[in-house]
Amino acid sequence: MRLLVITSCTGDKAVTSADQLRLDDFHQGPAYVAQREQQLADLCHPAEELYTGLQHQRLMRGVRALREQARDVTLDLWVLSAGYRLVLAARKLAPYEATFANLGRKELRAWADQLGVPADLQRLLAEPYDLAFVLLGNEYLEACQITAELCLGGPTLLFCGGTKAQSLPKLPKLRTIPLVNADAKRFACALIGLKGELAGRLLKRLASEPELLARLQDLEGDPLELVAPPSASNTTGGQSSSNARLSFSKKDHDAGHPWLSDQ
Repeated sequence: MRLLVITSCTGDKAVTSADQLRLDDFHQGPAYVAQREQQLADLCHPAEELYTGLQHQRLMRGVRALREQARDVTLDLWVLSAGYRLVLAARKLAPYEATFANLGRKELRAWADQLGVPADLQRLLAEPYDLAFVLLGNEYLEACQITAELCLGGPTLLFCGGTKAQSLPKLPKLRTIPLVNADAKRFACALIGLKGELAGRLLKRLASEPELLARLQDLEGDPLELVAPPSASNTTGGQSSSNARLSFSKKDHDAGHPWLSDQ
């Protein structure tokens, strides 16, 4: 079994420094960044250890469980950084502060193009895999510039905020899962970390029950039902959160709703 996980960087990190890299440093190019990394060598950490934000923490619970319990499974974990572009989780990074969130749309897209983010994402998602998880917020999805021409190498679950889900193309192997306030309550996790929480739970289930892969590959179902608390029966305007999500994905792809929360 080969799994692909693409997640975003987080503002919270294991180490910081007054001399840490900033967006202006990354604008100087890879050679300059490499020079600065040498100056900060004692503070460099693998990407999967550097980030300490809620989404990353919750995701890594599942990643570690899968590594420990299912050693025959290949899990490729990538992190989308606004400074370092898409990097493997094992890649050592210097402490830095950079985000797509503070950029206007035109500037964001120009910087993402300069980093090669859209091309990197297309290449990664085109590779053959049994299941992929994409866990990105609005600005990071904007940086990816996903279009109808994107070729997916396997079934892909994309967790995102409701508004962004409306603008994503419908692809044969793509299951977009817009997360709403009811989901945060249902899974007892703040929206900022919910994508990592849900992917982490699904990875844990796969670690102990690899036969669930077939159900996750069936993109018609709601994968969150596999990890929902037994007593979860929260409603949104009379609908369960899963029904609200399915209703959104089937009927309201082109219409906004105030109860949909962005991430």
